[in-house]
Amino acid sequence: RDAQESRGLGDVYKRQEEYIKPVLKNTRKLDTGLMIQPAEKAFCCSDSLDEVKQKNNNGALNWIKKFENAVNGKNKPLPDVLKRPGLHWYEMKDDTLADIVVSMNPDKKLCFYRLKSRSFVNQRLIRFTSTGKGRLEILHAVLNSAIGMFLLESSGFGRGLAALDINASKLSKKLRVLNPRLLEQESANTILLAFKPLLERAPLDLREELKLDDRRKFDETVIQEYKLNVTVDEIYSSLLGLFNIRQTVRE
Repeated sequence: RDAQESRGLGDVYKRQEEYIKPVLKNTRKLDTGLMIQPAEKAFCCSDSLDEVKQKNNNGALNWIKKFENAVNGKNKPLPDVLKRPGLHWYEMKDDTLADIVVSMNPDKKLCFYRLKSRSFVNQRLIRFTSTGKGRLEILHAVLNSAIGMFLLESSGFGRGLAALDINASKLSKKLRVLNPRLLEQESANTILLAFKPLLERAPLDLREELKLDDRRKFDETVIQEYKLNVTVDEIYSSLLGLFNIRQTVRE
């Protein structure tokens, strides 16, 4: 089990793709756009060693054996360090994969990123995993609306150097979102069409983001299709008000 490096996984990958999962290791990848395809790979195996042997997956078996007698920086055997109740010491459970992520401490960019392939993610990211009952595309869109950004900003508080202090536990209790299930399919399609230009570029720092025409058109579309009694300028004013309070720590 080693999510920190992809070198050496080639043999495993050639022999048994089911044990290879994508992983987003570096939060700097978030600068490329709102849709991300993780390039790194992680070894994910829930089979016992006997099951791996029965499948003749020598690549996977050799990968496990490679770390069986290895030690960590404190000279402790990896099988002991990585052992967890109910799991094999080399096992990464694939029920911790993510569909959408947000930085644990966002700063000037308030964005929710969607992974093109369900993936493991860096511990500095908060993951959201679809239950299969919702519409992932429209959820991703409304999360990235100005209303979604306002709800994200209001769910935390400023910490050192003005970063927003949030965590998975806090978001699970406090984060609210526009309900995609309230939309008729035609309204959802209209929002997705307005959201498309935002998917085709990198997100900007909030103050600059809210000046863009494609951003304003998208937010106006969200308001219209949800039939909300609020203007886009009112939302922008409230969002920037909270954001600027947090940024005063730095400025």
